[in-house]
Amino acid sequence: MVLTQGEIYQFHEQGYLIKRDILDKGLIKKCLDHYWKSAPEGFHRDDPSTWRGMISKNSSTSENVEHDGYSWKDFNLKNTREGCQLIAENTEIREAAETLMNGVPKQAWIRGIFGVLPGSPGRGIHIDGPRSEPFVGVVGLLESVGEDAGGFTFHPKSHHRVSELIASGIISVKEPRKDLYNRQKWEDALTEAPVQFTGTAGDIVFWHYNLVHQYTKNESNQIRIAMFSDFKYEDDRS
Repeated sequence: MVLTQGEIYQFHEQGYLIKRDILDKGLIKKCLDHYWKSAPEGFHRDDPSTWRGMISKNSSTSENVEHDGYSWKDFNLKNTREGCQLIAENTEIREAAETLMNGVPKQAWIRGIFGVLPGSPGRGIHIDGPRSEPFVGVVGLLESVGEDAGGFTFHPKSHHRVSELIASGIISVKEPRKDLYNRQKWEDALTEAPVQFTGTAGDIVFWHYNLVHQYTKNESNQIRIAMFSDFKYEDDRS
């Protein structure tokens, strides 16, 4: 995937870059087929009226599947061919990640498919860390997501301030979970209005590892279904 200088600048300045219609539709279908095998008890794929939360924590789940409240996560995609091929082994996506971080990633980590159920009140602002090990995150939509539908939402430019707080020691990378949901610290990094990642199946967003983010409430009647993957790097980069 060839990125323009404008796209590279946007990623570094804003902390994110959205690209449309990137993921293979056949692989998306296979990943969704796998995902629905881990559906919460009582959920039927062809009946949206059965998809509403809340669900019991870890109710009727297999290993590496989480059902908790309005969240349904399947971490097993890393063990499937389609899960690996969708983002982590996508040559164009990997090349773009290399360009954005100016280096070859040491690892492509497949987090899994994360679902946000209808009725979800959303999740508060946070960062995934903080981490001394940098990464470029990639979120890929497996189905369409509209406004206020549980979408991945980020605060542009917040990664600059978070990086400063880490460099100054105000936020510790040695105790990452200590500050994970320290809203007061994250609010200090917010200078721009949040952006919701909306779109159709196949769209992706690259995001900087120190970008403050959240997911919105889900006022739709659909499950927000997205694949999360990271391209990890050896040393610290801003």
